[in-house]
Amino acid sequence: MKITVTQKHLLDVEADIYIVRFYKNQDLSQCRLNELLNGQLSDYVFSKEEFTGDFGQTYLLPTMGKLNANKVLLVGLGEKEKFNFDKLRQAVSKTLQKCDTMKNNKKVAIRVFGDFDIEKEAQIIAEDAIIGTYDFDKYKSKKNETPIEELIISTAQNLDTVEKAVRKGEIIGNSTTFARDLINEPAQEIIPQTLANKAKSIEGIDVTVYDENQIQEMGLNAYYAVGKGSINPPRLIYMKYLGQNPKKKVALIGKGLTFDSGGM
Repeated sequence: MKITVTQKHLLDVEADIYIVRFYKNQDLSQCRLNELLNGQLSDYVFSKEEFTGDFGQTYLLPTMGKLNANKVLLVGLGEKEKFNFDKLRQAVSKTLQKCDTMKNNKKVAIRVFGDFDIEKEAQIIAEDAIIGTYDFDKYKSKKNETPIEELIISTAQNLDTVEKAVRKGEIIGNSTTFARDLINEPAQEIIPQTLANKAKSIEGIDVTVYDENQIQEMGLNAYYAVGKGSINPPRLIYMKYLGQNPKKKVALIGKGLTFDSGGM
């Protein structure tokens, strides 16, 4: 999924679907969308269809050629005072999942509210758009034939600030799905050597891989003994990342087991 940022107003963006979020019982008197749709939100959706903006509510509304998008997906956020980043994550994931299975959904547009931390909000939208639409379909005979191709994020705030936040969200989202791909692969595909190769493929990380002989030479006998439970010899993967102006060292140790270890 390609993610782009624009300072165009959401309703001026050319897209297939607009995602428009509403708080519970939100005032529509100044709502440009309602005006462009000739009062369809206030006179029909909110009054007769009982869309109130409760958290988790969605409503798909055809625009009948009145907007630059064919459809509008209304999303309820619940009470504004109780809305937080966790709920934003849930709303973004659920909404993008819904869009991802629709027909004629190649370009989806959403607006950054800016009601709270603008950078965090933009990051979450990008991050959870990727994670929320993730599907490990490598071995599936039936795949999603209508995935979203582009998510357009509209903002009235500083473009550079929002773009940096979106890029950060993309990195976190893609890193999460990268890890999920490794987890979802069957054991015959991800063995110690292929896991080591995957580690080496990560840009910006200094990776050293030690084989079974080097593991023994270092006296890591317990580690070596666990590896003997598989016909595939173990690998010790040492990954080093130097950020900009690091102030301290942090060591993270993971087991990285590629087979059932019996609870070890």
